Amino acid sequence: MGAQSFKTPNKSKESAGLYVHIPFCASKCGYCDFYSVPHSAELEESYINALTCEFSRFVSENEVNFDTLYLGGGTPSLLSTKSIAKLINTINNSKKCDFKEITIEANPCDFLKFKDYKALGFNRISMGVQTLNDNQLRLLGRRHSAKTAFTALEEAVKYFENVSADFIIGIPNESLDGVISSLESAIKFVKHISLYILTLSNQCAMRGKDLPNDDNTADIYYKASNFLAQNGCHGYEISNFCKQGYESLHNLKYWTRAPYLGIGASAHSFINGFRFENTADINAYIKNAGLKANCVKITQEDALFEEIMLGLRLNSGINIEAIGKDYGINFCDKFKTQLSYLKNALTLNGNILSINSDMRLLQSAIVKEFMV
Repeated sequence: MGAQSFKTPNKSKESAGLYVHIPFCASKCGYCDFYSVPHSAELEESYINALTCEFSRFVSENEVNFDTLYLGGGTPSLLSTKSIAKLINTINNSKKCDFKEITIEANPCDFLKFKDYKALGFNRISMGVQTLNDNQLRLLGRRHSAKTAFTALEEAVKYFENVSADFIIGIPNESLDGVISSLESAIKFVKHISLYILTLSNQCAMRGKDLPNDDNTADIYYKASNFLAQNGCHGYEISNFCKQGYESLHNLKYWTRAPYLGIGASAHSFINGFRFENTADINAYIKNAGLKANCVKITQEDALFEEIMLGLRLNSGINIEAIGKDYGINFCDKFKTQLSYLKNALTLNGNILSINSDMRLLQSAIVKEFMV
């Protein structure tokens, strides 16, 4: 379907998540292939106006309420406090939100703004630390140093109880000791850690770099996961670990197929069985804020596969009895062949099907077996 205004009747009282994409970056990291553009004050003003226009238009046409808000990017912390305040005020004034969690992603270099974020109502901050090794930070193209990251973590805990940090593994010339050292230094400050494996697309500036072999990276992942668990951060999703009760409420919506609205250039949404997206062109977005492209109604077959694919990312797994009722199937009968073939990779405990802890990195290959 072409660009259009999206309208759908409210079929559920379930609250949605609200994601706001801020595409601005001071520089492009060598491993990043997300949509981003250079920042300028003029473009920021036009973009914030477009965001408020898109949000206001959507809530005026759709019966949706929100209980999580996530400002991601890009680098949201490049925005002025005034711009963020304008956006937050527009969202709050809609009377369509009762937020349990309000997150902003921040670059460690922008730690002087953390006090402002607290005053604006954010209760969670997520920082792209990536590593606490200066040589690796330079290789990744990060703007901050290890020292700046430490300063940012110290500053964050002054204002936020709920601090999250992103880390990357699979970086050239890394060692297990180095990864554990970075995690050990950060864990005293944070309640949540995301641990991603470095992958490079053809669009990345770092493409062509020799990455560690998969076996070495997998070994580091599993040992780092065990280290985090031993230090109070349980894994609740393949790449996410937290102290008890500090799971990302917003991101859980993605993995459980709860509704969410994405606003901003290149943002994606899932509302009432429809998936739709915005153009990945900031100028076109500013000109036509609120018009959606590629609006697709998810078929029951695709929805079933999504339930399995996304749910098996979670350590808690999927409830096959509930899925059977929702989709009118006997799960074990329908997937008898797959369950037999994958018996060494999956565990069925009562009605809960999950991937074995030592097989989590094979999730993509495992769930492909359920494509029918």
